[in-house]
Amino acid sequence: MKTIVLISCTKGKKEVLGKVRAEELYTSDLFKKSLTYAKQLTTPENIYILSDKYYLLPLDEEIEFYDVLLEDKTDWGKKVIEQLSEIANLQKDRIIILAGESYVTPIQDSLTNVELPLKGLKQGERVKYLKEAIEKNLNQTKMILDLHKLFHNEKLTRYTYPFEGQESHIPTNGIYIMFEEGETFQGLDRIVRVGTHDGDGNLYKRLKEHYVNENKDRSIFLKRVGSAILAKNKDPYLDIWEVDTTTPENKNKVQAQLNPAHEQQITQQAVAHIRDKISFVVFEVETKEERIDWKKKIIATLSKAAKNGFIKPSGNWLGNFSPDLKVSQSRLWQSQHLDGEPLTPQEFDKLKQIVLS
Repeated sequence: MKTIVLISCTKGKKEVLGKVRAEELYTSDLFKKSLTYAKQLTTPENIYILSDKYYLLPLDEEIEFYDVLLEDKTDWGKKVIEQLSEIANLQKDRIIILAGESYVTPIQDSLTNVELPLKGLKQGERVKYLKEAIEKNLNQTKMILDLHKLFHNEKLTRYTYPFEGQESHIPTNGIYIMFEEGETFQGLDRIVRVGTHDGDGNLYKRLKEHYVNENKDRSIFLKRVGSAILAKNKDPYLDIWEVDTTTPENKNKVQAQLNPAHEQQITQQAVAHIRDKISFVVFEVETKEERIDWKKKIIATLSKAAKNGFIKPSGNWLGNFSPDLKVSQSRLWQSQHLDGEPLTPQEFDKLKQIVLS
């Protein structure tokens, strides 16, 4: 799922001779703030200008000065939707429109996953909203960067498989933060999973369930990686793989369709991905209540940033193929706690003390 941002053109333009990049033609404060905000939400190639003359206009397309304002945008809207359907999935992709009603109305009904943050706002109110949103996003981006820097701190040991001989260095109770080879955030290895354990003293055991034991029903992480592999390969066995066969009732339902040899093959591929691609750091948190609370807040912080377009996966990230939209949209190998309360600056300071103590 892509995030596409559409910005309306404005009357204020440079009166240039010849052609200029579309994003450089419009001079109004509203357009400039809309563009800044859009670039916080997605990549430049996914930002388009809604132009009365050029319809759907990429930022880098070179155009001449024009002075066109359509009163009736019915046919204009049909053309824009036609162009948009060529570069986006109108049913699945997230479409954010930063424009007034006259640009929204002709196209809105053709879009399923549409957001209108400026709806109902007058022009001055739009500028104010965008200014505040940009500042808020800058603060959020700083929080995400600080969070990644924290877990890259030299005081923390980065573990890779095999790690069995280092059990004495891993706390008995704590939280693990996982990174994936090829995934980055502002030059740092990107966090792709946050986890902990339920039973007291079981952190090391939980890590072994992900890396060593080769049992998808004991590691939801391993199971999700396997699901993504099956989905990427368009393997119909995905439906069987995702059934929890630890209960006799569920196992009986799919007994005739189970293929142990294929299950073992996918398990080995998933385990190999984890062993080869996933590294982690750990930090000590003694009580279960505190572990779960910190885990939830870190996940929610990362998930919110991903939803707002600040965290982007690489095109090759296996999670892009996950059949669970929560994985692909959050950019995390998780589906729980994504919409919880993110860390406050004060909570981040406390977390930093815990991690580095």
